[in-house]
Amino acid sequence: MLNTMHTKGLLNKHPTSNVKMTPNSGMEIMLDQLNTMIAEAGGKEAVAKPDNRLDMATKQVENTSNSNVIDDADLAKNMLDQAAQFEAEAKRLKDQAYEMAPDLKPKRGSKAKTPA
Repeated sequence: MLNTMHTKGLLNKHPTSNVKMTPNSGMEIMLDQLNTMIAEAGGKEAVAKPDNRLDMATKQVENTSNSNVIDDADLAKNMLDQAAQFEAEAKRLKDQAYEMAPDLKPKRGSKAKTPA
């Protein structure tokens, strides 16, 4: 999967100050801060720099068994599940907005008739 993402140009390098880590749903920390904390706690270099990241990723992908590969049907199901969650969230946000400002809610009724 990583190799495919790399060949399609979907992986980009970003500074650690732009990467937000979320170890759990209630906590966020920037990667550069986490690296600093790890370095202070262990007294070692915060990030180990591999010689060739692409080779490491390729080996990891090659070592992954086919049982872990998601087929198109499973991927499509996941996408549909996400879409349903997004729709529910959008409805919730609309309802909340209409409660805050009821005059923004679209009026139901007949459409204006146009003369023939």
